[in-house]
Amino acid sequence: MPSVYLFPHMYLDCNSFLIFQPLYVGRAQKKAERQQELKRKFEQLKIERMNRYQGVNLYVKNLDDTIDDERLRKEFTPFGTITSAKVTQPYMS
Repeated sequence: MPSVYLFPHMYLDCNSFLIFQPLYVGRAQKKAERQQELKRKFEQLKIERMNRYQGVNLYVKNLDDTIDDERLRKEFTPFGTITSAKVTQPYMS
């Protein structure tokens, strides 16, 4: 993993104010190395995101009347494990 150093970078904006901004300095990487590192970081973020939302309830409104419990489960299965799925009918008086 390349070392990252942050140096203050100074420049003047259009109103002649001195602006400090961090500047990234690191080892030059080949395109394949960069892509592999970014892919690894993306996969790690994806796993963290999945773990964060594990066990969270999802409520969906305005479903068509033809949607039942099985259809709801079928539609959401590609997005992760479903513990339970239930379609409630609106209360009509």
